[in-house]
Amino acid sequence: MSLYDDDKCFSETLGRAENGDEQSQLKLGNYYRSGYQLGFDLPLIDGVDPCIYWYQKAAEQGNKTAQRNLWKHYQMGIATDPDEEKARYWRNRYRGQTA
Repeated sequence: MSLYDDDKCFSETLGRAENGDEQSQLKLGNYYRSGYQLGFDLPLIDGVDPCIYWYQKAAEQGNKTAQRNLWKHYQMGIATDPDEEKARYWRNRYRGQTA
């Protein structure tokens, strides 16, 4: 696969995510998390790290993987400051409990 193919795949995924596709939103969250893990300084989206932004979009639609990822990211302070209240909220959503 060439770099062009990767760029095209990313652009298509981004377009689907922007149109509300939760699997594409999760995929972008994972993509940006990988960049964070590699130490890239990623631009914020609406004031938050892009992996958090896209995970939240997917999680708000009920995506369990994104909910779990947000829980762990807020709990451990990955790509964001630790926030026990948000970690608890997403843990409860993931477990099917009310916040």
